[in-house]
Amino acid sequence: TQIELDGPFGQMTLDDDSTRPLLVVAQGHELAPMKSLLEHAVNLDLGQPIRLIWLAREGEHYMDNFCRSWSEALDDYRYTPLSVDVEESDEAQVGLAMQQLESESAGLAGWDIYWAGSSEFNSAMELGLLAAGAKSERLFFPRRRASPRRRTTAVAG
Repeated sequence: TQIELDGPFGQMTLDDDSTRPLLVVAQGHELAPMKSLLEHAVNLDLGQPIRLIWLAREGEHYMDNFCRSWSEALDDYRYTPLSVDVEESDEAQVGLAMQQLESESAGLAGWDIYWAGSSEFNSAMELGLLAAGAKSERLFFPRRRASPRRRTTAVAG
């Protein structure tokens, strides 16, 4: 039996030395890398504000209680789950996230911003954040590798 393994690719780690507030945005199942990033922030006992926005289809915020629980471990943490319609495009989802961000903060220039989503979501998010005044050197997201894709084949006996 052969099994092909693929991805994830790219690299995104928390800047442990930064004292800037953290803004974290996840689209759907891309909460996983953001969860890892936030768990690292909890372990570091960071004191700066942390905001998590999670966009998912109605009923698919499968770790909602867990995301809320970080408010007990972090001093200045806010979690906002945003429900999106199945039909909503990635650009529409970015628009929803940007509306939320603009309602919560006076400006994005002072934040470290991490996000993960589909390639289209990531591109639109980067453009939206830059247009809203975020600093490009403080934007962190997984850059998807273009093909050809590297695959690993495992053979089971």
